[in-house]
Formats: sequence, C-alpha cells, structure tokens
Amino acid sequence: CTVIPLGFREVSLLGSAAAAKLELQRIQSATEAGLVLGLATSLIFVLNFLAAEHNVRNDLSYAKTTAPSEATLALAGSITDPLEVVLFFPAANDVQEEIRPYFDALAKANAAITVRELDHDAEPTLAKELKARKNGAVVLRVGEKTETYDIGTDIDKASKKLRKLDEEVHKRLLKVSKPQLVAYVTTG
Repeated sequence: CTVIPLGFREVSLLGSAAAAKLELQRIQSATEAGLVLGLATSLIFVLNFLAAEHNVRNDLSYAKTTAPSEATLALAGSITDPLEVVLFFPAANDVQEEIRPYFDALAKANAAITVRELDHDAEPTLAKELKARKNGAVVLRVGEKTETYDIGTDIDKASKKLRKLDEEVHKRLLKVSKPQLVAYVTTG
C-alpha cells in the first residue's frame, strides 16, 4: 500500500522537476491515485484468500447434479451392508469435480457408504475386478454385487448423463442394496 503511492509521487515529481513552480495539487492527486490503486490491489489479495478458505459451491443449474433427491437419500440411508462407491477418473477432471459433491452427500446420509477416487490406469487390477473398462466410470459395490455407470471424462459429452445421474444412481442402488429374491415352487 505504500510503495505504489510513493512510486506515483516520484514519477509526478520527476515530471515537474523542469517546471518553474512545483505543482502540489498534481503531486497530491498522483499520490492519492497510487494509494487507491494500492488499496484495491490489497483488497484483491484479501478477497482471494477468503475465497480460497471458504470454498462454497451452489448449484443453480436445472439438473442439480450435485444434490441427490430425497428418494435416493432415503434409499442410501436404509442401506445396512457396507456400500463402496468407486469413481474412476483421471486426476483433475471436470466431470469428477461435478459428481463428487453428489456422492459426498450420499456418504453423509449413511456411515456405511464410502467413496473412493481412483485412476483406471493406476489401479488396473481393481478396475478389472469391478468391471470398469475405462476412466469415467462410477462403480457401486455391496459385497459381491457391483453396478457400473459409465459417464465419461469429457464434460461436454457427459452433460446428458449428468442430468440423469440421480435417476441412474437410484436404479443401481436398488440393484445392489436389495437382497436377491428367491421364489420357491412346491408341487403336489
């Protein structure tokens, strides 16, 4: 805050060094302009720090991919067996950033739900075991039952699938969380 006004004042003094009379008003105006610029720069640094410390994300979009529906939250809350959600995405992916809050909300709904983020190329044996063919897949696993939803890694191509994320996750949660029904037939 002090270097910029002093620099402006010095430049103003150098410009008026050849003048017969020192223009105090011009020097004062240059100093004030430098002070305003220095304070504005300081404010930008403070706002940047506050924004980094208080990272708040609000989803105002129509699809609301970051928030599971009440039905999905109720289903996730009723799961008794441990549910593992594995997100296969490369590091720093836009689609992963879009869906991560959704699965964090599911994990908050039930302590039996864990969310892991892995790279398909870094964990090929686990990816093969979970039947994830490539990055961009979301795998839900309860015991030996697994369900996979391929979203993709390109945000533009995945936008249609992101709109249906809650619906698709709800279907797959039903498949992996409900016990297999057994029908008995009697004769005689």
